Amino acid sequence: IKSKAGRFMRKNRVFINLTSLLNWFDSPVGIIRVQQEILTNSPNIQGVDIKFIAFSKSKNRFAILGKGFFEAHLFIISLFNKKSLPAFVRKIVKKIYRVAQLYVLNQFFCKNSIAEVFKSTDVLLSGGFDWSDVDYDEIRNAKKLTGFVFVCVSYDIIPITNPEFSHSEEYTANFRRYTEKMQLIADKIICISEYVKNTLINNLNITGEQSIIAIPLASFNSKNFIGLNRARIHGFDIGHPYIIYVSSLDLRKNHDILIEAYHEAKKQGISLPRMLFIGKNGNAASNIIHKIRDYSLNDKIFIVNGADDNEVALALRNSHFAVYPSFVEGWGLGATEAIMNGKVCVISTAQSLLEATNYLMPALDPHNKMLWMRELDRLSNDPTYKSSIEENLSKAKMIRSWSDFTEEAINFSIVSGINDNGLSLDNVSL
Repeated sequence: IKSKAGRFMRKNRVFINLTSLLNWFDSPVGIIRVQQEILTNSPNIQGVDIKFIAFSKSKNRFAILGKGFFEAHLFIISLFNKKSLPAFVRKIVKKIYRVAQLYVLNQFFCKNSIAEVFKSTDVLLSGGFDWSDVDYDEIRNAKKLTGFVFVCVSYDIIPITNPEFSHSEEYTANFRRYTEKMQLIADKIICISEYVKNTLINNLNITGEQSIIAIPLASFNSKNFIGLNRARIHGFDIGHPYIIYVSSLDLRKNHDILIEAYHEAKKQGISLPRMLFIGKNGNAASNIIHKIRDYSLNDKIFIVNGADDNEVALALRNSHFAVYPSFVEGWGLGATEAIMNGKVCVISTAQSLLEATNYLMPALDPHNKMLWMRELDRLSNDPTYKSSIEENLSKAKMIRSWSDFTEEAINFSIVSGINDNGLSLDNVSL
């Protein structure tokens, strides 16, 4: 593969950093889910040698690992995350596995530094979210010595733009330092939406020396999971009408507006289908559970934790329609997955969600419970209205695979849009 500038004249090595994936021991969600898909769908591109690596900040070394190493990790964590195992057993097994994993990794760590292994024609693509594992000062110094290309993925900068949704002030501060380092070192930045690209440019010191692009995410297709057939998922009956919200139970995801809408419907005597919240417990889980109980909505709103991809796909496929009222997103994977599987998805007016659904779905003020109540009622009881949205969705033929995303990301990484010397780091202060 040869770039416009003629920089890449021979077979390129692309090192994809998936350190965060190896340090994850729950079911993959969010950024980890994207890294899993990059691993699974890494394309065969002529003239490109794709390698997967993991870093150890404490050892200041990295390991070049086969794809099978990461796949084995994903398979193992899927086993001990099964809810059929008692919690204390899962906890013990995780600890034993972590010790074994670190022992094996130690056998693979390179004796040479990054600067001694990487060449000027190499690309290091960071999967993101690994500030505790990777020494970016070392990467900066190695880049100055060898001139390899460093590409990072930006999923969002929500802790900076919306600190009210951050875990803590310390987390926000760490996130800012990490993001600023990444964008200063990077030759290229991949953003998962135009919204992320614009917020990154507007809130950080993007110098213009970097190439920055928005590459939208993809989705699974529930047809890939047709082998799973059951009447209940974790006790929830999927044989009768229900609305689905696939998301972690976090404050930012705004489950509260749906609970308020159901409460208002109950007061007005409006009957809505059941609502299913399916996702991992987050920082709003306790409040959500208490509010459902306080409003006496236990017969209307249900929560399922710990569902795997097969179960989520089955729940989505059998739902009446989906919702995604989040206040702010980098993309909105749950909304994309809904519409790519032919489901209407009522979203908030968050810019990234409008992008993720190609401006085809009903978009509502995330603070207005009356609007949400009326829209849920209309979609539930007006088949003509619902069919008209589904028809528009069908005509749009929104089909985008994870292979599309991964191939576009790697092609962007290897085709140089910078000068032959890369981004100058001489005056970059970290």
